[in-house]
Amino acid sequence: DQDKTYSNNYRFHFDYLLLKVIRTGLVTGAARGMRRVIALRLARDGLNAAVNDVQTSSSDLEKVRQEIEQIGRKSIAITADVSQ
Repeated sequence: DQDKTYSNNYRFHFDYLLLKVIRTGLVTGAARGMRRVIALRLARDGLNAAVNDVQTSSSDLEKVRQEIEQIGRKSIAITADVSQ
């Protein structure tokens, strides 16, 4: 179990470093909750962010996009069901 935890942590840090190189992150389900927090954190850390959620959350998603741009990063809101 400890090896698996180390592997997961390493993978997370590798993915995050890759995002820093690419400078853009995609966060699905970003209109509310923890994923909204993640999208805003990426922006505060200097990344642009594409945010996505389903149609029913489009007004909340637009607010997240505006918050990211207020932080000074580029953002696009994409309303789509990525599970399809």
